[in-house]
Amino acid sequence: MAAGVESIRIKQAARLEAAQQATAEIDDIAAKVRGSGRDRRERGPGEGGGGDRRD
Repeated sequence: MAAGVESIRIKQAARLEAAQQATAEIDDIAAKVRGSGRDRRERGPGEGGGGDRRD
């Protein structure tokens, strides 16, 4: 029984670690997307940015 409980704890720890890693990766991608969007708006029309256009 104790071995089963320990196995579950190990699996839960692995899932938690994977979830935290995925969250960090998503946050990194979101920061890049937000940054690139800001860069495009700052360049403005005619400079490859299009200004602050919202469709």
